[in-house]
Amino acid sequence: MPEKIMDYYQHNLIFLKEKDPDLAQRLDEVKPIDGVELSKSLLPEGANFSEVDTVVVFGFGLHVLELAAGTTANILILVIEPDLARFKTFLTGFDFTPVFKENRLVLAVGEPPEQIAARRLEAYYGLLTVSKIQIIEDPTALQSFPEYFRIVKKNLAEVLDTANKNLATLQRFAGLWQHNILANLKAIIENPGWDTLFGKFKGKPVIICGAGPSLDKNVKSLSQAKGKALIICVDTALRTLLTNHIQPDLGVAIDAGEANYRHFEGLDTSGIALAADAVTYPAILADFKGPVFIGGYGNPLMQWLEQFIGSKGEITVGGSVATTAFDLARKLGGDPIIFIGLDLAFSGGRFHTAQAKFEDNETFLAQTEREVLEESRRILKKMASFPHLAFRYEGFCRQRKRALVTYKTGIYLEDTCPGEPMANWLYWLESWMMIPERIVWVEDNSGNLVMSSSKFDSWRRWIESRIPSTGARCINATEGGAKIKGAEVMALRSAISAYCAEAVDAVEVLQAIQAGYHPPPLVSLKSALADLSEEAQRINLLAGQGVRMAKSLIIAFRTQGETVSPRARQIMSRLLMFYQDIVAQPNFVALCRWQIESLLSQFESGSDEVNPDKARTYQSFFVEIEKMSGELSRQLENAKGLK
Repeated sequence: MPEKIMDYYQHNLIFLKEKDPDLAQRLDEVKPIDGVELSKSLLPEGANFSEVDTVVVFGFGLHVLELAAGTTANILILVIEPDLARFKTFLTGFDFTPVFKENRLVLAVGEPPEQIAARRLEAYYGLLTVSKIQIIEDPTALQSFPEYFRIVKKNLAEVLDTANKNLATLQRFAGLWQHNILANLKAIIENPGWDTLFGKFKGKPVIICGAGPSLDKNVKSLSQAKGKALIICVDTALRTLLTNHIQPDLGVAIDAGEANYRHFEGLDTSGIALAADAVTYPAILADFKGPVFIGGYGNPLMQWLEQFIGSKGEITVGGSVATTAFDLARKLGGDPIIFIGLDLAFSGGRFHTAQAKFEDNETFLAQTEREVLEESRRILKKMASFPHLAFRYEGFCRQRKRALVTYKTGIYLEDTCPGEPMANWLYWLESWMMIPERIVWVEDNSGNLVMSSSKFDSWRRWIESRIPSTGARCINATEGGAKIKGAEVMALRSAISAYCAEAVDAVEVLQAIQAGYHPPPLVSLKSALADLSEEAQRINLLAGQGVRMAKSLIIAFRTQGETVSPRARQIMSRLLMFYQDIVAQPNFVALCRWQIESLLSQFESGSDEVNPDKARTYQSFFVEIEKMSGELSRQLENAKGLK
């Protein structure tokens, strides 16, 4: 190898070791490839990245340098390169250190294509909310690895779907989460964080109890594992375990809604520890008798609080309490990790374990059928201009209702099987109409098909994507439900017999961690909360003025038509000033970014426009800001008096 090329490689390697030590080490396993040329510029002429937050690059090359130089520092660059040897070849031919110094550059090289985008974007952003993605493709890489990138593209489409759902969830629940965090502030301060648990059960068996229907079948076998494994129980399964006289070691709760309290109401939680998200419904934390551990998953308010009280630790949620429990078990160091009650399907025509405090199946089905009928009417109205599709969709609605009825008996109708042409067409139609929750069929552990939902299936895929990087054996002892790739199928009794032979005093470990915790001093937090309260009140006043001025401008346009008077320009200028004052505040926008991200996006361009639409945009912005800031101000008042 010529000396200059060796110089390039060694120089690149120095910086790559700092950025990604594992990747740098893996390069020792391969040799450069002769005859591979560095990719020329792949960026479209006049490419504009001002409206994207992430650029995904298929194939490594010189275009990565060009992209880094041509994009702003807030844009993530995710480079997906299938071939480790090909990547090493590029490092021998040019100096890539400028991009290796960039924290926003993420390299996924020589990794399995399944779930690359999901894992990498989630690791970078925390909660997946990225929606403005641009893809740059290296034709040479695509030609050499067509199947690899087909899978990557499919995964990326799933990521965008998940991100859109997350954004909708944030808009709906972010205010409630913020409210609960401040209501739980005393508990957050007085209890240790999730991170105090990390690594404390390294190499010890951990059993995760989900709330699927199959839990009723093998829950009694759990008694054999008590004292020989850490038993983690999701909140919805807690009542089932206690009813069967099995006390779990650690419960998991993440739900902010009042309905979640029903899973704890009236239960004796003495001797049980709880890993709770900071957004958990406050009454759950207030009433819980055992040790409590608090953490989060990237909530802006929680991150702000941690500046003053210290880190509490983060766990990746993945969409459900079961996926949260799995990530917690991984971070605890559990090995093996054994799943039970993790059906992720409608086993036996049921949704959950019989003891879970949900509406019974009959009530749930009646509600679901009503939702289907309402959804059908809405979509049929939308399809009025497509008579042929509307006719076929009416048939789909009848078929879907029949499928719902079969849940009660567990006997599935033959014409709902995805092997039937009609069902394939219905699946396409549901996707095309953007129906958020679909009936899907997935493989079970016997190779047969079992009915599930698109939501359950997304959780299954999330777990499957994390198993390869878990570093521990994963065992599916659910004895029912969907197959989880990468998890060894085993009966629960066999798993306990094989892996739960030694004593594991989980209760003692958890209680010792709790006893050794000392709450932080609160002087700086109290001062910061007082400053934040003043800021919220100031913003509330600005937003109130903005609402009134925007309303007067809308009335003016209504009376004088599209004519833009000097007075209208003056009011619009004042509205812009109020807007700029609000977004310049040091804390409010950062803490409320999940709620107001969509509002801020309306002002990304056209700030100087003077027209009725712009006036209405300002009005909706200030109305929402006034509501948010007022609520935050009230919550902060309630949070005063910390001791």
